[in-house]
Amino acid sequence: MLSYSFPIVLTGLLGTTNEFFSRISLEAWLPEGFYKGRSSSFAVGVFGAAYRFAVLMNLTVMAYRMAAEPFFFSNSGDKESPQLFAKVNHYFVIVCCFILLGIAINMDVLKYLTGKDYWEGMVVVVPLLLG
Repeated sequence: MLSYSFPIVLTGLLGTTNEFFSRISLEAWLPEGFYKGRSSSFAVGVFGAAYRFAVLMNLTVMAYRMAAEPFFFSNSGDKESPQLFAKVNHYFVIVCCFILLGIAINMDVLKYLTGKDYWEGMVVVVPLLLG
């Protein structure tokens, strides 16, 4: 069980580190006074507020990974599995495109869920969704 789960745990830890690294590094790399009248901590707050709109895509990808791994392993011996895997991935990409499109089209509506101070950070939502 350890030989099976260790790579998955390691991948999960590295993925989480990668996800939060942007926020940690942003505050460290931005020089003080980069944004006139604002601190680096404020920039991280704006980024964090915008990042939460990309969480829907992150949750979708995470759910797909959790469901796809057992599915792929259980069907790996089947002769028709490459076509099945291609079809599953095809529909996954379509769902992700609809999520991206739905959020991108409704950005003007979504920005009212944050305070006016955070509107300037909404430009990073679509690149975060693409990532």
